[in-house]
Amino acid sequence: MSKTTYWEKSFMLGLSKLMVLSVLRNGPVHGYGIIKEIETKSNQCCSITPGSIYPLLRDLEKEELIVSHKSKVGGRDRVNYELTDAGRETLKEALRMWEIFLDGTRNIFYDDDAPEVEA
Repeated sequence: MSKTTYWEKSFMLGLSKLMVLSVLRNGPVHGYGIIKEIETKSNQCCSITPGSIYPLLRDLEKEELIVSHKSKVGGRDRVNYELTDAGRETLKEALRMWEIFLDGTRNIFYDDDAPEVEA
């Protein structure tokens, strides 16, 4: 695996976890609902595939940041996920760190003294 691929995957995994925890702060949601809410709230900028969301949810559950609850909906099994207290604390800390990161990088990306570049 190239360094770029490694860092890209690591960065995206961290962001994906943060997005999932953020969606779950409003209450229990099933996997597909998490995918749709991330797509909707990000104006289709961010997406997580079904093949990625469920391993990520299992990881978060192993880390005891979320719990799952099975139920029947229309005769079909549905698994809803919700934050644990540890998940809420982790989300709170992650959002604090994200704000620090955004503030710091904003100073680099939008340096008033830097020459203009065309997008």
